Amino acid sequence: MGMTASLGGRVSMNHQPGGVLARLLPAVVLVFLTLPAPAAESVAQAGASDLASAKARQLFMMHRRAIKALETTVRGPSFKRYFAATDDTQRTAELAAIEKSTLKVQRYFDIEEMCLIDRSGRELLRLVKGEPEEHLSTDEAANVFFEPAFALSEGDVLVSPVYRSPDTSQWVLAYVTPIAMNGTNIALLHYEHDLAAITRELAEEIDASSQALIAMDEAGRFLFDSRDPDTLKLSGESDLPQDLGGLASAQVLARIDAGEPLDGYAGAYKKVRGWTVIALQR
Repeated sequence: MGMTASLGGRVSMNHQPGGVLARLLPAVVLVFLTLPAPAAESVAQAGASDLASAKARQLFMMHRRAIKALETTVRGPSFKRYFAATDDTQRTAELAAIEKSTLKVQRYFDIEEMCLIDRSGRELLRLVKGEPEEHLSTDEAANVFFEPAFALSEGDVLVSPVYRSPDTSQWVLAYVTPIAMNGTNIALLHYEHDLAAITRELAEEIDASSQALIAMDEAGRFLFDSRDPDTLKLSGESDLPQDLGGLASAQVLARIDAGEPLDGYAGAYKKVRGWTVIALQR
C-alpha cells in the first residue's frame, strides 16, 4: 500500500484505482433517463377534453338555475287559487299576487321573459325584463314548446329547442312547466332566456389564442362559435347555420371521434340536454 505524507505531517492513503478502497467500495452507476415529452397532439387533446367537460358542467348548472327559478315560482299558492277562483275580483287579486311574486324571481334569476299561458294558447300574464306587458298574445299554441310542455307531468320541466321569439325576434330557449288542476294540465308557466346571453357566459375564460368553443343543438344547427361572435346576428327569418366550415354537424362529430384535427385544433365534445358542447384546443 502506497503512503504519502500530507502537508500537516499526517499520513494518508494514496487513492489509486487498484487500492484497497477501490476494492472495498461497491461500484455506483448513475443512469440518466430522458423521458419523451408528451406529443403536442396529446396535450391539445387532453386540454380539449378538460375544456369540454368544464363547459358542459357550466351549461348544466345554467339550466339547473333556470329550472330552479321556474320551480320556485310555480310553487306559489296564487297559481292554483287563480284557476280555482269563481269570480273576477278574486282572479284579479290572485293574478296580481302572481305578478308580484314572479317579478321577484325574474329579477333574482335574471330572466328575460315570463308568461302564464292557458290551454287555448292565450297569455294571461307576461313580464318582460322585469316589467308587465299590457298587450298579451292570444295565440301561443303554435310555439315549439306548447304541446310538448302540456304533455308533461306536473312538476316536470321542459327545456325547449332554440327558437326565434315572436315577441323580441331574438334567438331564445324556453323553460316550461305545466300547472294542473284535479290531475289535468290547464296552463303553462314559461320562462324565456336569450340565447346570446347564455353563449356569452359559456365563452367566458376561453383563451382565444389557443381555444375555441362551439355549441350545436339536436337539429344540427350551430348555435355559437367563439371564433365568430356574429353567429347569432342573423337578419330577418334566417335560420341558424347548419354547417361549420362546410362540415355538417354529424361530420364534425365524426372527425372528432376519429381523432382528426378540426381547423387545426384537437377536439372533444359533451352532450347536455339536447346541446352538444364542442371544445377545441391547440
